Amino acid sequence: MTVVAPSSEPRNVMLVTTELRAGGTERCVTELATRLDPEKYNCEVVCLAPFPTERMQFYERLREQQVSLSSLNARSAFDFFRAKRRLAQRIQSQNPAAVLSFLFHANVLTGATLKKFPRVPHVGNIRVADPRRWRLPLERRSLQRARNVICVSHSVRDYCQFKGHYPENRLSVIPNGVDHTAIETQIRHPVRPEGFRESSGPHVGFVGRLDSQKGLDRLIAYWPKLRGQFPNASLWIAGDGPQAKSLAGQGKALGLEACIHWLGWRDQPWALLEHCDAFVFPSKWEGMSNALLEGMATGKAIVANMIEGVSEVLGPGPACQLAEVRQPETLVANLCQVLQDPEVRSRCGHFNRDRVLRNYSIEGMVGRFESAIEGVI
Repeated sequence: MTVVAPSSEPRNVMLVTTELRAGGTERCVTELATRLDPEKYNCEVVCLAPFPTERMQFYERLREQQVSLSSLNARSAFDFFRAKRRLAQRIQSQNPAAVLSFLFHANVLTGATLKKFPRVPHVGNIRVADPRRWRLPLERRSLQRARNVICVSHSVRDYCQFKGHYPENRLSVIPNGVDHTAIETQIRHPVRPEGFRESSGPHVGFVGRLDSQKGLDRLIAYWPKLRGQFPNASLWIAGDGPQAKSLAGQGKALGLEACIHWLGWRDQPWALLEHCDAFVFPSKWEGMSNALLEGMATGKAIVANMIEGVSEVLGPGPACQLAEVRQPETLVANLCQVLQDPEVRSRCGHFNRDRVLRNYSIEGMVGRFESAIEGVI
């Protein structure tokens, strides 16, 4: 009897995401595409939007690593059917062993497209507990054929199960991971931002997208109360987004122009914010914030709202790091507590760095995704 050896050719895996401009989900997709075992998987990244012309670090890294890239060139909802046709053509030509989709728009489009390819396993990824209720049933219907729906945190999984009514047996959790080496490199080579004065302070840093979800409007509204206790306190904001102008206008209206520093989007924000005494994350909702994990990895104290993913990331650490999202004044009160006591900051920083090193490595995240792919192939 002749025994036929199994094929050793790597299997095609398609990663579908909404866009490739630098962001948390785009980082995850890039890490998977460049770190999954090349002897097992041949990855292709498909993005719905056109390729980026700014914030291109992940796009450029994928190209440098010679990862296959495709854009569906969808610019609005009116391009849905054209994008669906193009994605179907890619699936037809590549015959992937599995398709993984990330974020709402990619989940919806991929789910609709794969109806024509019932033998191709679909793995959906839900990255945030989005409170916009109309999205929840639409995304659930789009993922009804998915073999596995990966949630970025246990809080997001519970949200999907109890509010989205997803079947429990199709939900799993893979938390984000941090590239500790990259963070260490940044903080070993700090850059003093323009306007920084050693004599002023304390300094508080924020990294993230400037939109309603991130809650900066609430933080700015309560910043005068913090300055009542720390007259020279400054807020350093690294990021851009649709609310950039309105947030700057809010700060100006409150007379905070001199103490709020707008750094714009930075590809290495932690080098620029190494001078900060603490970081703040006032988000109204999340899934598991990459910026929070990276901030913890710098060894600095954190003050964040108790929302999806935050409590399980900060774990049993100092209580002053967690604020009530429905009581924004507690965020500033906790910041004051952290800023006035160097010993508290040191204790928080050591806890944060150790917890991220132990539980949220990029290698662990990639390994869990590899197991998830093997589970559906």
